[in-house]
Amino acid sequence: MDNEINEVKLGDLEYRVLQLLKENSRMPVSEIAKELKVSRPTVSRIITSLQEKGIKFTIEYNEGVTAFVVTSKCPQDAECFELIDGNIMAVIHARDLNELEEELKKIKDEKKYLFLSHKKVGKVSVSVELRCDYCGGAIKGSPLILKKGRKTYYACCKVCLDGLKNKLK
Repeated sequence: MDNEINEVKLGDLEYRVLQLLKENSRMPVSEIAKELKVSRPTVSRIITSLQEKGIKFTIEYNEGVTAFVVTSKCPQDAECFELIDGNIMAVIHARDLNELEEELKKIKDEKKYLFLSHKKVGKVSVSVELRCDYCGGAIKGSPLILKKGRKTYYACCKVCLDGLKNKLK
């Protein structure tokens, strides 16, 4: 896994565009421009800039089978979350059980727990408030962004950003 750390700084307008896209990733450029009182070409340049910085603002929808695997390392191409006990929760999406079986075979580490799901139930809600990945506080204004490998971390201030850098070494 790539251990390179990239810090991404967002301008105020970039941050505001990103916030609107987080609320509705399909919002037309013309609507964003109207909301922010800027021209459509300006919004287009900002979106291109965000994409070039590696920032994603799409909704990925995947029907099929989802596996939640608790293991010690993040498998390649999996969405991973670090658990409080230090283990990793990997979320693996597949179209069917055969594809899922192939993906699970790629995980070389011990699979401590494995949960399967075939559909979402209940209401799905999305929070648009960013929280600092170091202190957990709400981020007011523009976040400081730190990229390490395929992961993006958000910090509320320079102190937390430095703490994240040290923690991720």
